[in-house]
This record gives sequence, C-alpha cells and structure tokens, in this order.
Amino acid sequence: MKAPKLALTSLAIIAMLTLTISVVAHGNDPDNTEMPGMNPPHRPMVGNNGYHAMGGHIEIVGEISVETAINITLTAQPSEEMNQMMESGQMPMRGGGHMRNEDMRMSMTVLVSKLVEYEDQGNQGYDENDTIISQYNLNSSTLNQVQFFNNSGLIEYVVSLPDNVFLLQLIVNTTSKLPNEWKWSYEIKYPFTSPTSKIAVFHTLIAPNANLMADQHRMDQIARFQHMKNQQIIANHSMLPMFFTWDRTAIVDGNEADVTATAQKGEIALSYP
Repeated sequence: MKAPKLALTSLAIIAMLTLTISVVAHGNDPDNTEMPGMNPPHRPMVGNNGYHAMGGHIEIVGEISVETAINITLTAQPSEEMNQMMESGQMPMRGGGHMRNEDMRMSMTVLVSKLVEYEDQGNQGYDENDTIISQYNLNSSTLNQVQFFNNSGLIEYVVSLPDNVFLLQLIVNTTSKLPNEWKWSYEIKYPFTSPTSKIAVFHTLIAPNANLMADQHRMDQIARFQHMKNQQIIANHSMLPMFFTWDRTAIVDGNEADVTATAQKGEIALSYP
C-alpha cells in the first residue's frame, strides 16, 4: 500500500514499510499455502493421536498497546480441549513423557521504540559508529492513544504521533487458527535536518520460550550491530516456530528504496533511504 499524498515540509520524506509476525506449526499440518516462505520442515514429535491436527487445537491471541514503546504481541496457546487432552495423558511424546501446556505455548513480542535520524559513516545501515542527529521516542508520553476500527469485519489498529511524523497501521488477522500472521505498516513523514541523513526504526524482539535466530546466529550473542542477509528473525521453537519479517524495500515519495537491516542482540534497526 502506497502512502497517500501529503504536504511535505523541507527535507521530509514519506515512507511506507510493511512488517509481519507470523506463527506456523511443525508436524503433519497441511502446507502453509498462504505463507509459503514460512513453511518449516515436517518433523512430527508425537504419535498419531492428535498431533497431526495440532493446528486445530491452537488458539492465536494478539495484542497491541503503548507503554514504554509500541508493544505488538502474538501468542499461540493450546485450546481448552487440547489442555484437557494433555492433562489426561493423551499426548505422549515420541521420546518419552507427555506433552505439557508450556510445550504448546509460544509468543513473540515486537517493541517499536524510536525513530532515529543519523549520518551513515559508510556502512550502509545503522551501527554504533554512526552519528545520531535527532530522534523521536515512541511511548505513551509521545504517542496518541491506540485507535480501534471495525470496518465490516476488518479489524484495524492505528498508532500515531500528534504531528503526523509517524503512523502505524495494524490489520488484524481475525482467524484464531494456524498458520496466522499479524501485519502492520509504517507511514513516516520525518522532518530531516540534513540532506544526507537516514532514518532507522528500532525494534526489540522478545520470545521467552525460544532462541531468536538471525542469519543462523543467536541474537543474544551478536555483540554489535551487524548487517542481516535475510529479511526475517526466527524464534526457533520446536513446535510453534514464529517469524518476524519485513519488506526489502519501502515506498519513499512514490519510489522504491532499499531497506537495510542491522541487528545487535535483541534489537533490530531498519533503515532507509
């Protein structure tokens, strides 16, 4: 979706960037035709007494709020029926023992914390050697309250800064089954203070029950901002892997511009133009 035409101030650039949190299931579930890039290898871990239909026994719950940052969380959890099956011992693991509630619970949180204008020192993406010129913190003291819209069943949330520098639009996937995704976009109209500077949007990822993997490296072991070859972070959970993905390009003043991703530990900076 392209940004609407807006009156630009000097050096302001309108940019649109789309991001996604998604969750799928390992095992004998049907291929994820709606999200072919998120199809994990089939590796069933329990017998034929229910795991092949696991997608029908997992509920998806999402939440967006504004606190110290914009908080977007997608959670996969066992249904009441599946909880009863586990409690009665009907879900044995192939390696021994029985499946527990915590084995089938997974969540990923993306904290959208700030916009940073910076001078790139030649590394084509934000890192700690770049010079920060200005920034907007995205929290409850700077942002408008979350707006909720229900247009003929299409659920939408909007978060914005009062001066329209930043707008987040999240369209909710109203199904509660697998595979599932929450997708949102940014519209940024930043008042640049330098003709050569760039903008980075900062994200912190949290996945309590899994290791976050970036280009085959654990994010908590990346000591400084490094370029990412792929446009996704994987929460490497054995049953319910989750993905944080973003577009390789943004629409900037009607034209495509490359988006550069750099990562450090649990933090990701997406930069343009």
